[in-house]
Amino acid sequence: MTPRFRNRTSNRASRRPGLRASVRGHFRGRGGFTLIELTVSLGVAAIMFLMIDRIFYETQRAVTAGIKTGEIMVKAETIGDQLQRDAEIMLGPGASGANRGCLIITQKLYTNVPILDANFAPGPGYVAPVSGPAGRREDIRSDQIAFFVDGGSSTKIPSLTPKDQSTLSAERHFQYGRVWYGHAMVTKPDGNLGNGAFGSVDNAENLYANRWVLGRQNLLFRDTTYTYAGSEVYGSYTISGSDIKPSTTVNVSQYATPLYQSQSDVCFHDLSTVWDNIVSYPTEPLGFTYLDDDNRKRLWVNRALTGGQQAGARTFTSSGMSQLHPLLAANISDFIVEFAGDYDGDNAIDTDGNNIKWYGFWFNNSVELRRDPAAPYGVSLAYDSTQPTVFKPPTSAGQFVTGTATVAAPNEAYYVGSASAAAANADAVFIFRHDDIAAGTNKWPYLLRVRYRLHDDNGVIASSSDAGRTMGKWYEHIIRVPRP
Repeated sequence: MTPRFRNRTSNRASRRPGLRASVRGHFRGRGGFTLIELTVSLGVAAIMFLMIDRIFYETQRAVTAGIKTGEIMVKAETIGDQLQRDAEIMLGPGASGANRGCLIITQKLYTNVPILDANFAPGPGYVAPVSGPAGRREDIRSDQIAFFVDGGSSTKIPSLTPKDQSTLSAERHFQYGRVWYGHAMVTKPDGNLGNGAFGSVDNAENLYANRWVLGRQNLLFRDTTYTYAGSEVYGSYTISGSDIKPSTTVNVSQYATPLYQSQSDVCFHDLSTVWDNIVSYPTEPLGFTYLDDDNRKRLWVNRALTGGQQAGARTFTSSGMSQLHPLLAANISDFIVEFAGDYDGDNAIDTDGNNIKWYGFWFNNSVELRRDPAAPYGVSLAYDSTQPTVFKPPTSAGQFVTGTATVAAPNEAYYVGSASAAAANADAVFIFRHDDIAAGTNKWPYLLRVRYRLHDDNGVIASSSDAGRTMGKWYEHIIRVPRP
């Protein structure tokens, strides 16, 4: 019997005619996305990616700004804490003996200083400077303040320099000291300044105003009971293993020579000896402060000491080591010191405290015309209500003495413009005598106001919107002055 084979495929196809054709037609009609679908999908994806990127950018910027603002707040807290501790032991005037102090306020304004601003956009009419970097420029106040402190007969004030040649320990303590605050000049890592004028490219740390640093120096005066054998101020330091210790000695014996580069923080005289030898105001007290003469002689600060000049040298000079001491805060531009007193009497000093006002050489109020910083003795400006009120110090008889002549007691407050040879490196100097205690004529202020502006490293943090931004954040501290 011949086998019979069934054609199953053909039979199924014959039983279901058109099946294969319909399947082919279905898949041929749905072969992929249309061009419109692809365009819409890519557009939506692009928008989503842009939104995610923007959110990430804004979040990153907010976090970065928060971190930088936190760093600025820490700096402000450090400055405020140091000011408070120094103010608590500030010395006022006294009748005799060592327990009396002198207060010196120096005011200086630099004009057209470049400001590091990462978001600066030149507006209509902006003209780039002939020299120096293009960008934002502002007027910067660079004031200084110096006063004397009493650390107490038992607590005392520790020295910054080592006690001997075998240690870095500062176990020497002194009762009296002079405290100085102001802008300090940043040096190169080798401890020297760059070549060229102030603000030159090779000294770039001092080129932008917000890269300036605030310095604090403490020159100590030994107690009358303190005994020492030979010199204990050291001229250089040498690395021995992991320690840095003094290797040579240098003697500092003349307190009248200002130690501008903080060669030492010790002066081998007690405070009573200082005042016993002060016979002329304002010349001699100015030796205990520092006036910038535009030749870069401010206190020098080194943040990355590299050692000696020779290749591989590991010896550090005293000037290099001492530059590590004065730095208080980096990236601080304006530093302003003003004082409040009762100077509103008729040719005399009021003592009732009913007319307390803030005073300074750079005044700003609705009564007097404010000087133009670009022309201190020329054009006047209207009252700026956005700035603190400051009055011009009175020069009537019995109040502030002006000029270059020696100031006789009790006229301890010395007021002078930058045209004077006695204070050619400052716009004004106010000196309050150590022995001014006469009732009714005492000119010591009641309060001091210290204002300063802090910046971040990149010049990003500002105190307002881009339309009227002011770089950095302002801080203020009020100090009570000890009066007789």
